[in-house]
Amino acid sequence: MSYLKFIKMENFRQHPRFDYKLKVACLTDFQVLEAEVENFSLSGVCLVLPREIKPGKEMGLIFKFPFPRMFVVSARVVWSSQDCGDLNSPRYKAGVEFFYLPSFCREQFESLQTQIAS
Repeated sequence: MSYLKFIKMENFRQHPRFDYKLKVACLTDFQVLEAEVENFSLSGVCLVLPREIKPGKEMGLIFKFPFPRMFVVSARVVWSSQDCGDLNSPRYKAGVEFFYLPSFCREQFESLQTQIAS
């Protein structure tokens, strides 16, 4: 992706993204997938997953520490692609958009953003 195209995409984002590694459980199709957040914003996350999840798939995300309590957010996969990681254990990335972020969840993410920025 060219630098100019990346800048244009960032300008269209509703919320800024923050790089932060965070464990999350994905509930989809009666399965639980352990994943890692690569970056997040108030509108969604970029996940690193052990298998591909197709765009359009709806899921529940259970966010774990460092929050005082776990919480579940309903979301939808917007894009997915294979990551160029280890060839012996392929990984996938997915852009996931929140349907709705309750106020207590929003406060936790905003608090985390403040910690990261300082």
